[in-house]
Amino acid sequence: MPDTFTITWNGNPIGELTDVANDMWYITGKWKSSDTPAAREFETLLRNFDSKTLEVDPVANSIKVVLHSNQYADSRLYCLAMSLNENEIDLRMVVGDEDLDRFFPNR
Repeated sequence: MPDTFTITWNGNPIGELTDVANDMWYITGKWKSSDTPAAREFETLLRNFDSKTLEVDPVANSIKVVLHSNQYADSRLYCLAMSLNENEIDLRMVVGDEDLDRFFPNR
């Protein structure tokens, strides 16, 4: 996956994803924050994220982000943010119409 992406959370651009590697539905890459209040809030939320809360209510408790390709303007990937360590972020792609409708109903 040679592309770079702008990451949005709650409709706000919060950073950039580069050096992307993916395995099935999982994406890992280098995270560069946009250093905005929204980006700092996102980083704090993700660093303190307990994935066990997904067992209770995966839709309400997930951290949803959209990756916007910087190479292909119309290309988007819908993901759940799973972890952030230093400058590496781990994401889980949401695929399939039913799951996209559940997690990203207004896409």
